[in-house]
Amino acid sequence: MLVYQTTFGKEFLVVNNKTLYEQKADISDIKAKLNDQNVDAITIKLKGNIGTVLKKCEGKIVSKQKINNKNIFYVYSKKLSGYTQCSKSNMQIVENGDNITVGIPIIVGGF
Repeated sequence: MLVYQTTFGKEFLVVNNKTLYEQKADISDIKAKLNDQNVDAITIKLKGNIGTVLKKCEGKIVSKQKINNKNIFYVYSKKLSGYTQCSKSNMQIVENGDNITVGIPIIVGGF
């Protein structure tokens, strides 16, 4: 599994839980990873709120739940291709105060 992670201004490319490199995050790199057929999942951590994320990705909340005081949203964005069979979503977003974790299609590694 190839997972691409960006956390508060840094990038990590993770293969089988081993970090290969780290560099400053750039939105064009994230867009490129979305089109890379070898990437299985992308996880992005940022500061903000769910409304801003939904607006940027033109996302619609499919379902939501609350676990350990964290709001978990399953979202479908027409800007992304495909979706998970279990929830018909292609993004998972966790809101914990102003800390937002976005997973495409799901969050890998925890939130």
